[in-house]
Amino acid sequence: MRRALFALLFIVPASGFPAASLAGKRIAVARATYESSPALARRSTGDSRASFTSGGAGYVGNVTIGATTFPLLLDTGSNDLWVYSIFTDNVPPGEPVYSPNTGIATDYRFSINYGDSSRDSSTTNGAVYLDNVAFAGFNFPKLAVGAASHVGGNNLPIAAAGILGLGSGPFPVQPAGTFPTILGALTSSRILDENLFTVALMRPNEPQSFFTFGYIDNEFLNGATPVFTNVTIARGYWEFPSEYILVNGRRITRQGNTAVADTGTTMIRLDPQVLPAIYEPLKGVFNPARDEWIIPGDLPLSEYPKITFFAGVAEITLPPEDLRFGRLSDGNYLGSIQPRGENLNADIFGDYWLRNTYAIHRFGTAPKDFQFGVVQRKPN
Repeated sequence: MRRALFALLFIVPASGFPAASLAGKRIAVARATYESSPALARRSTGDSRASFTSGGAGYVGNVTIGATTFPLLLDTGSNDLWVYSIFTDNVPPGEPVYSPNTGIATDYRFSINYGDSSRDSSTTNGAVYLDNVAFAGFNFPKLAVGAASHVGGNNLPIAAAGILGLGSGPFPVQPAGTFPTILGALTSSRILDENLFTVALMRPNEPQSFFTFGYIDNEFLNGATPVFTNVTIARGYWEFPSEYILVNGRRITRQGNTAVADTGTTMIRLDPQVLPAIYEPLKGVFNPARDEWIIPGDLPLSEYPKITFFAGVAEITLPPEDLRFGRLSDGNYLGSIQPRGENLNADIFGDYWLRNTYAIHRFGTAPKDFQFGVVQRKPN
């Protein structure tokens, strides 16, 4: 199963960010599926399930490193930047690889651990180079790039060659705090009219997904006013209060609970204790052997409950279709809301939640600068 992310990257510090003339840009991202796993959440050893008719997905955009353009997973759940390289021992066929002849070698290696339980984890590691990184019309020389030598587990969707992290915290570096993330580079360079980026993730039958940097697409807001909440950045995530769930209007109170908005996670991961209240009106059945909830295939969508999740005080309601992750060979459905890992003390709001939002991420140099805003987005 794919679970939520923990990442640790050891990297050499660097400095010197460019001036640029672009105050805001948009980058289109394509929906790419995972090949061998249902992608219950993210990043792990995965489990092959031939009977599963629908896979998870990640959202991939083009990023140029040195002289090569790579399709990278744009990931708000991590702060790292790494790619398949000429040193990688397990590159999937057809994927581009990074050749560091344009970069500057360092004496550092990186090691990123993904997963949140002893039975469900993977590690990506390799050497660190400093190289030119360009995306969405921005150009940064001498950013740290992880040239992977090994990519563990089932980390990436098909047609992705690495990860561009857009998490809220700094790289966990040695010495700590000396190297900025992509967001740190954007902040230091002062190239944006506003220190923010937005995320619009679409379903397969909808227009192309996109991220914007430096501006909010007011047309896409469709007249709605974003509701913002403060973000806790201590763990490097876009983490905010999420203390309520509504199930057919019945309020489930979860005092002190938080959630993480994560574009690199497919499903919605919650505290297992609240899932029976969600799946009872769905006539759901829990399979302890696979740690997953199943929805009967003969339950019509018209009988599905109305489920609303909170980001601060902002309410985001899922349409019935988004409570189904995919159909199993026996005719039943795997639910899109599943248990979070044993070692997680925050919910994970993945793509099945995010694709019902237009999400705005404000960032800066101080913790108070980080805010997460959303409006409800209707299908299509």
